Amino acid sequence: DTVSDRMSQMNKNMDKMTVLANQLVTAVQLNHGSAADMNVVNQMARENLIFIQDLINQQYDGLYLFAGSDSVTPPFLDNSVLNSNFQNQISAWLGGALTNAQLTAATEAFSTTNLGLSPGLAAAGAVSARIDHNLDVDYTIKADQAGFKDIINALTFAANLTYPDPLADAATVAQFNDILQHITTVATRGIGEMNDTNLQLASKFNLVKTIREKHISDEALFGAQIDKIEIVDPTNAIASMQALQTQLTAAYQVTKIVSEMSLVNFM
Repeated sequence: DTVSDRMSQMNKNMDKMTVLANQLVTAVQLNHGSAADMNVVNQMARENLIFIQDLINQQYDGLYLFAGSDSVTPPFLDNSVLNSNFQNQISAWLGGALTNAQLTAATEAFSTTNLGLSPGLAAAGAVSARIDHNLDVDYTIKADQAGFKDIINALTFAANLTYPDPLADAATVAQFNDILQHITTVATRGIGEMNDTNLQLASKFNLVKTIREKHISDEALFGAQIDKIEIVDPTNAIASMQALQTQLTAAYQVTKIVSEMSLVNFM
């Protein structure tokens, strides 16, 4: 039951993350022609990023779901570091210090800690549970897996990207549009990776559910067998005991008579 509940919560959280990432893709496609449009995307991306950070740090019974064996440490740690890293790269790009290729390469190369995630995730081990005799199920999903990192990357990029000012910035609108396309590509890739991870979890969840149903069936069968032995009809029990008492009484009387017999009785 415990493992089923944990896996179900993980599944729901990952489903929500893909929904939030899809909202970003749609927002970018609909709003990209002006600074005002980009402000809409910025705001939505910031809100969805905060929501995803909360989902990543979801707990069950006081343990973090996406932290692996390091389940007492929150997998997402530092929002300020995450945003600062993107802001620095975007500022350099706007000023002409970075090309589009350099900007995307730099953000793609961000490490787990650069993305605000716990450095302990890399060393965290697997999480498994024994659900039957000699049957363990590994349901480990860690926040440093590709789907999580790509969705965080895309949302943070979109949250901090600003529309170029032709009077102050070296970056052009054409470059800006190419960066937006890169963001949607990363988000779409993250959605696919998250769906793959969720599909693997669903397969394991079905196994746990099957074993759980088997346990319930076995429990009912064994319970019925025990009840058949231990629970009897009082009326039948009394009748059986009375019949046994009659047999015992007759046997004792015969024994008494036989014990008192001697040759004197026949003389």
